[in-house]
Amino acid sequence: MAGVFDEFLIMLYCLVVLWLNLGYLHDQPEEARGIAELSPAEDLAIKQDSIPLLTLSLAFNFSRRWLFYMLASIVTGNLLVKALSVALFAVSLHNSMPQQKTSVWKRKRKRDLRLFLAIADAFFITGFLIWLIWT
Repeated sequence: MAGVFDEFLIMLYCLVVLWLNLGYLHDQPEEARGIAELSPAEDLAIKQDSIPLLTLSLAFNFSRRWLFYMLASIVTGNLLVKALSVALFAVSLHNSMPQQKTSVWKRKRKRDLRLFLAIADAFFITGFLIWLIWT
């Protein structure tokens, strides 16, 4: 009984994270238009290297991505899943670190990296859910 309940909670968590990723992918074109319309003079005056902002970014990435990567690696025990999890973890960790300059070009590059991560996570979560239901 506990194993079925654990699998149900893992599936529920995966569906919530998948819903978040699909929501981001749905809103991404509007965000891209907004960033494209910004000029360098309109850069945000947010101090990106502050400890509270870094802590918030790391906590959000842990709950949205890294916890899933750990669960998928532990539950499957597959070497390919572990390698994919480590690679996506490294990319998302790099993406969550603050940048010194907030130019429009750097924001566009970070947006492209976030888009890649959202797409990769959506496929990874979908594949994991199919595997979990299949087994």
